Amino acid sequence: MASHEVNRLEQVRMILLTQYQQPLTENYLCLKVGLNKTKLKNGFTKLYNISPSQMLLAIRMHKAHLLLESGMQVTKTAWLVGYPYANNFSVAFSRYFGYPPNSVFK
Repeated sequence: MASHEVNRLEQVRMILLTQYQQPLTENYLCLKVGLNKTKLKNGFTKLYNISPSQMLLAIRMHKAHLLLESGMQVTKTAWLVGYPYANNFSVAFSRYFGYPPNSVFK
């Protein structure tokens, strides 16, 4: 993989880490870093052993878990990690962790 492609894929990773609250689509990421969808998905997976969408989900879920542990309400947590609908967030959280978000409160 060429170094300029690695740099672009690192940019994608940074976007995912810093803008996870936004609706980050493959098209948006491709436009931001100048890669096509195939190079984005294949290159990212080769470099990080995870797809961009899987990394975004992992980032959102782990940030959400921290917020819930601090006592934040599920609805507000959902919104802060990029889910406009708390129900969609609850389903995603339960699938990811195996338990519902309202069971995390301290």
